[in-house]
Amino acid sequence: MSGPTKGISFVVMLTTAVERPVPEGATDTRRRRVAGLVVLTVTLLVAATVSLAVGARALSPAEVWHGLFAEPEPDQKLTEIRLIVQTVRVPRTVLAIVAGLALGVGGALIQGYTRNPIADTGLLGVNAGASFAVVSVIAVFGFTDPFQYVWFAFVGAGLAGVVVFGLASIGRGAGNP
Repeated sequence: MSGPTKGISFVVMLTTAVERPVPEGATDTRRRRVAGLVVLTVTLLVAATVSLAVGARALSPAEVWHGLFAEPEPDQKLTEIRLIVQTVRVPRTVLAIVAGLALGVGGALIQGYTRNPIADTGLLGVNAGASFAVVSVIAVFGFTDPFQYVWFAFVGAGLAGVVVFGLASIGRGAGNP
């Protein structure tokens, strides 16, 4: 051999497509998962719609629709409805959905890391760490506004998690919590 391919061997592999048998019940499982996902998505959409209609002032579905999509008019009632829907209820609904997603992801991470399908934040002491930090800050500094002490709750929860994971990694075997 000479040239740029010197010392390099080329192997050509021919493969044939082999159809593997689909395990019995696999299509049923897939259908059930898709059906479950569709049901949960519809449930989320219904709950979001109800969230847009329910509040200190109840709104009909037509009023919610107009509050979301209607063109602005000089009519005071429509302006008030648009204000309620677009500045209060839509952000509230979106925030609720995002918070639910975050809690779900956090729970899945804790369950995956600990390999415990029923693990929760109480297992790692996160709840206790947050509570301890809030009570300590209220007692020591006299903070009474949630905006003042919520940040200490985050710090306390994080420190509690770090302590638990740190203690779990000490010693022989260095297990996890």
